[in-house]
Amino acid sequence: MICLYTSDEEIERLYFFREDHKMILDCINAYTTNPEETIKHSNKSMVKFSNEINNACIKNGIRTINRTPNMSIEEQFKLVREHFGF
Repeated sequence: MICLYTSDEEIERLYFFREDHKMILDCINAYTTNPEETIKHSNKSMVKFSNEINNACIKNGIRTINRTPNMSIEEQFKLVREHFGF
């Protein structure tokens, strides 16, 4: 098992603007009275949840990889493969 983790700042900057989360952003924009505030509040929840998962992984001895904006997908894949011995 392995946990890919990213910084709080990256979560706040990108979570709702990823292509695979576009439908969530569309719903927020269409059905909330203050989309900006909803995104801000939701980001705080996402950051809290992400940190809880990361801490649980560390506590239980699960390897974590901290993804950074300058880490390529290929580099992430290489680290995951190495972890599993491939």
